[in-house]
Amino acid sequence: MGQNKILVNTSIDDWKATKWKSINVEQMDTDCKKFAKDVRSLDKEMKSWDAFVGLDNTVKNMITSLRAVSELQNPAIRDRHWQQLMQATQVPH
Repeated sequence: MGQNKILVNTSIDDWKATKWKSINVEQMDTDCKKFAKDVRSLDKEMKSWDAFVGLDNTVKNMITSLRAVSELQNPAIRDRHWQQLMQATQVPH
């Protein structure tokens, strides 16, 4: 379990440091699906552990976030859309 947690967290930290235009959503999605499979294959007794639940949620949240990233990388997204998004989320650029 510890190795899985380290791998997932290291990957996510690396992805967070990736420049927007360099993000490869397909590869990240593939990696996350592998992480999810690895987490599901852990011993059944581990599934009640807080560490398991946290790791499982982290992977699931990342998969969900990647859908949004994919949509936001659409070339049809314009500056005005980003402005609306920043205003709605109250997150400055």
